[in-house]
Amino acid sequence: MRFIRPIALATVAVLTLTSLVMYTGRAEAADKVESITLSPVAKNYEVKPGQIIHDTVTILNDGQTAYDFTIYGAPYSVSNGAYDPSFASVNPDADAYTWLQFAKTTYHIEPRQTIKVPYTVQVKSDAAPGGHYGAIMAEVEPGDDAGQLARKKRVASIVYATVAGDVKLAGSVTAIDVPWYQSTTPLTASATVKNTGNTHFTSTVDYQVSDLLGRTVYQTKGDYTVLPNTTRNIAVQWNDAAWFGLYHVNFTTNVLGHNTTTSTFVLIMPIWLIVLLFVALAIGGAYGLSRRSYRSTK
Repeated sequence: MRFIRPIALATVAVLTLTSLVMYTGRAEAADKVESITLSPVAKNYEVKPGQIIHDTVTILNDGQTAYDFTIYGAPYSVSNGAYDPSFASVNPDADAYTWLQFAKTTYHIEPRQTIKVPYTVQVKSDAAPGGHYGAIMAEVEPGDDAGQLARKKRVASIVYATVAGDVKLAGSVTAIDVPWYQSTTPLTASATVKNTGNTHFTSTVDYQVSDLLGRTVYQTKGDYTVLPNTTRNIAVQWNDAAWFGLYHVNFTTNVLGHNTTTSTFVLIMPIWLIVLLFVALAIGGAYGLSRRSYRSTK
């Protein structure tokens, strides 16, 4: 028995040491997580064929470790109505990345450091009038100890350029969907906007929710870029709506100065509650019929 206590103490010591090593390893791993921020998220240019513009983007290392990053241009387009970005497009108007020139493409950045990266936009002399799109990409280079499976982190600043000339701005709201009955939260609404012109425009969406007393309980307003020859589905939601309630929704979508507004009541009620109400009504009806039948037999 006297050997059991030392063995137990040794076991506890080993487990404690192992836990400390594992915790330290996790802490060191957390300290080595790279974090990169690129601003602004978008650049807008109105240019002429052959024009040259000098500009900068800002890189912030808001992580706990230093790293190297590369900066380069990439095509930009969207792949569906939800506007999932694509940086490998072959669309003819996704060519603005070929106008980007960087004097230096590789940088080293320390934790909490900010670096301004200069670049030049050299518009092609034969650029067609209308919209042209691209992206400025910043990508973290994995360190020597990152391993073969390390994932590269990258961020983008979208370039929206309109070349002067025969520019056509055209588009419309093709649908607004605010379902009057919604079984679960959040309370949702959406608009579908189609761009039939040859350059991008910004659509503004105003979403307002009121209670039955007319008090505004939620409101948000946002701008959404719509690329030429695309249709964008703009979805908004109110996350804090009650699981059961009746609300009044005003949903306005502005496209090129024209407003399209839907004003409607929305009922939020779980399906199980509807089923419960039907069951209660059925039981009540059956009870009423049985009482009437009983009275008629007396």
